[in-house]
Amino acid sequence: MTTTEFNDQDLAIASSSIELPDVHKFASSSSSTAAEDDNNNNMLVNSNEVAPTQVESSMDIEQSVPTVAELRGKSDNEDVTTRPPVRRLRDKLFYAALALPFIVIGLIISGVIFAVSNDNSNSSGMANSLRDMDPDKSFVAVVEYLEKYDISEYPVLIREGSFQNLAAKWMAHDDPVHRRIPEGPPSSEEGYTFMQRYIMVLMYYQMGGPGWKYDFNFLSTRNTCEWFIWIVVEERDFPMGVQCNDDGFLTTLVMVDSNVKGVFPYELSELTTLTIIEMDVNEISGSFPVNLENLRSLQSLHLSHNKLTGSLPSYLGVFPDLLTIDVSFNLLEGSLPTELATMDTLRGVAIDHNLFTGNLNFWDEWSRPMAGYQQNNLEYIFLEHNAFGGPIEATMIEKLPNLKVFGK
Repeated sequence: MTTTEFNDQDLAIASSSIELPDVHKFASSSSSTAAEDDNNNNMLVNSNEVAPTQVESSMDIEQSVPTVAELRGKSDNEDVTTRPPVRRLRDKLFYAALALPFIVIGLIISGVIFAVSNDNSNSSGMANSLRDMDPDKSFVAVVEYLEKYDISEYPVLIREGSFQNLAAKWMAHDDPVHRRIPEGPPSSEEGYTFMQRYIMVLMYYQMGGPGWKYDFNFLSTRNTCEWFIWIVVEERDFPMGVQCNDDGFLTTLVMVDSNVKGVFPYELSELTTLTIIEMDVNEISGSFPVNLENLRSLQSLHLSHNKLTGSLPSYLGVFPDLLTIDVSFNLLEGSLPTELATMDTLRGVAIDHNLFTGNLNFWDEWSRPMAGYQQNNLEYIFLEHNAFGGPIEATMIEKLPNLKVFGK
């Protein structure tokens, strides 16, 4: 197998990844896609105003009640300053009747205010009392939230010693930052922040965090967006770990040559704001992670020099913003998904040093039904060291007008 070069002989292929031997160096995106909060549900409590009842008075009748003097047998000339007792009683009843509706209304309004205040205090208490809860209750609260919104499955959350169980316990007992259950779903700002922290904790436990080559500040007191370090390579600084956008949502996961092991947690698919995953030169194993299908904001997916098995999933061909794919130096096999040939966003594809089979002229055959189709952005293709067969037709190259490097 040889590598054919097109255009400039001194072509330098830029890379956002760390310079490593045998890692393909084509440009990967560094832009981030901001996540927007979908639903901020504010509870509105409407109290119905009760119109005061109009009371008609019957006290307009002329007074015919005898005076005090008459009742006592005294003359009318005596000084009497006291109002008749019966009239005073009637006056009190009159004013009491007038005030009664307003008293009832006041009691109703007070009851509504008390009920709303009590509900709010209970809700606030649930949201803010996690640090003061009994350890068992705080764990239950975390599990209920994760299960309610299908972030993790309930059986695995409560199974003692599972990775999800360990992560949930850390969130409930040891996390010094998020010691409250979000009031909103994961689509809210608070909910998404809580969820992404849990998933990064889960990744730490599931992918051999204690044995990582670098301390990325995972499980520290820092905000999740600060779980990264700076690596110096050839006098250049590279951030490694987690990075977020201005809204605090995780967009970049870069852990190159870090002794990351095992399989990705399926919960990673919940982090829909991810745009860059670069995990080259590690010990990531298992079949290609099918749970990444929901990450439609991905621009760069680099998993070269790992131990991935199985075939490439077809969903890679429908990512609207994907710029580079590098899965070279793995144990992948089978035929390539036809969707790759019609991705007009792709700039680089590296699938060399695997066990792929099929016709090497796949690009021409797949795109043939599309008359006049050209993949104008594709610049780099690395296909060597696979089990492809068949010749490379000139028509295939013609459909790649900006191709600079073709490894075959």
